[in-house]
Amino acid sequence: PPHPLGQLQGIVTAADSSPADGAVVQLNDTRTLQIRSFVTNADGAYHFAGLSTNDEYEIHAEHNGASSGKKRLDVYDQHKVVTINLKLNK
Repeated sequence: PPHPLGQLQGIVTAADSSPADGAVVQLNDTRTLQIRSFVTNADGAYHFAGLSTNDEYEIHAEHNGASSGKKRLDVYDQHKVVTINLKLNK
């Protein structure tokens, strides 16, 4: 049977806490090493669906040379939408 899938969403903000327009959010599946990208729009929001509850992920955002640093994500519950907000540092 296919593994249940979860979702991930969040907001990317700049160092001054304003939404980061055009930030690249990269989601790295640490088991399969597959990388997915999402480019934020004016509200700084990103969204990934279809995350495997069997895998671990690392997520980070980059924008104009600033980076958020990596955060780890485990999807344990397929009914849950996980929210991770990312803040860019200079």
